[in-house]
Amino acid sequence: MTRIHSMLMRKVRGVRVLDLAGGACLVLIVLVVYASKAGAGAEGAKIADTNRQIAAEEQQVRVLRAQQAALTRPERLRSLAAQYLNMAPTAPSREVTPEGLLQIRQMTPAPNALNHAAALAPPAPAAEVVR
Repeated sequence: MTRIHSMLMRKVRGVRVLDLAGGACLVLIVLVVYASKAGAGAEGAKIADTNRQIAAEEQQVRVLRAQQAALTRPERLRSLAAQYLNMAPTAPSREVTPEGLLQIRQMTPAPNALNHAAALAPPAPAAEVVR
């Protein structure tokens, strides 16, 4: 123990080795604290930038929702359907209740079973020419 004690109490250029080691530790601690604060500042800047991006995206979402609401207004769709597709709203006389659907089905003739089967069958293979 005296050997370690004598080594720490030895003076180099008038300063004890223990004081030099303590000063070196103090400088090291100051550097580590400075580096961690600088890193935290950089992370804070990244967080602020991300928050700005989120706010910009939320604003863009609000704009797109407003555009969707404007584009899907029923009166706008009605005028476009009439102008470009020659469509009009269904007249009340053309609307049918579920019971009316059964009556329409009974009045409509059944499709010809043979014509229906022929329409669904694959085409016959072409005849091969033998030479």
